[in-house]
Amino acid sequence: MRQAGFTEEELAKLALAKANSDALTSTEFAAMKLVESTNPPTEANRSKAILMLHDAAYHQAKADIMQPINEFANMSDQRTLDRVHTLANAAMLARAAFIFFGLLLFFMLWRAYRILHVTLGGSPDQLHARIARLGSGDFSSTIPVAKGMENSVLGWLSETRTELARIEADRKVAEDKIHSLAFYDPLTNLPNRRLLNDRLTQMMAASKRSGRYAALMFLDLDNFKSLNDTQGHNVGDLLLIEVARRISRCVREMDTIARFGGDEFVVILGELDTDQAKAITQTNIVAEKILINLAKPYILTFEQDSGARIIEHHCTASIGVVLFNNHEISGEEILKRADMTMYQAKEGGRNQSRFFDVNT
Repeated sequence: MRQAGFTEEELAKLALAKANSDALTSTEFAAMKLVESTNPPTEANRSKAILMLHDAAYHQAKADIMQPINEFANMSDQRTLDRVHTLANAAMLARAAFIFFGLLLFFMLWRAYRILHVTLGGSPDQLHARIARLGSGDFSSTIPVAKGMENSVLGWLSETRTELARIEADRKVAEDKIHSLAFYDPLTNLPNRRLLNDRLTQMMAASKRSGRYAALMFLDLDNFKSLNDTQGHNVGDLLLIEVARRISRCVREMDTIARFGGDEFVVILGELDTDQAKAITQTNIVAEKILINLAKPYILTFEQDSGARIIEHHCTASIGVVLFNNHEISGEEILKRADMTMYQAKEGGRNQSRFFDVNT
C-alpha cells in the first residue's frame, strides 16, 4: 500500500480500525467462551452472551471500527481528488506550454520567412525563374525590385542582368563592327572585295539556274588623281562618298555595288533577260544612267585652316561590262575581263562604257 501511494496518516487510520476490530473480536470471543463454558450451555450464560453482543459497548466498538475506516476513505478520496487536481493543473500548464511553444514556433517560422524574403527579395520560385532566364541568355526582360529590396539577392540579380545586358549590347556592337570591317568598305559603307566575291559567286549560281543573264560593270573614275593631288585625300574621300551615293541611286536594291579599291567600283546586275540582246540593252540603260549621274558637277565642302571651303569638281567614269549566264568561267576571270574592258573604254576617250568582246 505504501508503494501504491497511501500516506502514513491513512495507514494509521487503518491500523486504528484494526486495533478497534481486535477489541470487538475480544468481546465476541468472550461471549462465545461464555456460551461454551457449560455443556449443555445454560440459559443464563446464553442470555448474558447475547447481551454482550447487543449492548451499547458492543455497538460503540463497531462504530469505533467504522470511524477510522470512513476517515481513511475520506482521506484517500481527498488525496485522489488532490492528485486529479494536480494532474489537471499540470495538464493545463502543459497545454499552455504547448500553445506557447506552438505560437513561438509559428513566430520563429514567420520571422525566418520574412528574413528569407528580405534576403532573397522575393519568393524562391521567382528567383529560380529569373536565374533560369538569365542562364538561358535572355537579358532583355527587366527584373522589378520592390522598394527597400535593393540590397537583396533579387536586387543584385537585377543589377547583374543590367550589366549582362550592357555587355551583350557591347558584344553585338563589336560583332557588327567586326562584320562591317570584314565585309564593308569603311569610307563608303559599300561591300568590299571579300563580300563582292561572295555576291558574284551567288549571282553566277543563280544565273546558271534561271538561265537569265547577269552583268558585271567595272567602273573607274577618269580624273580622280588630279583632285587628290591638288586638294588632298580628305577631299578625294568626299568625292568617293558622293560617287557611291550616285551609283546607288541608279541600280535596284537587289543589285550589288562594291568598292573594289581606290577609285574603282564594281556593279553586279542580276535577273536580266534570257535573251542576250535584250540583256545587253538593259545593261546599257543602267550604264548610261550611271555615266550621266557621275558626270554631273560635284559641290564639295571641306574644312581648311582658314575655315570652310567649297569647290566644284567635274568627274567622269569609264565602265567595262561583262555579260554572263551559264559560261564556264570563274568569277576572277569575269573581273579580269571587265577590268580589261574598262581600260579599253578609257583609251577610247573615257566617260563611256564598253562590253567585253568575246572575239578579242
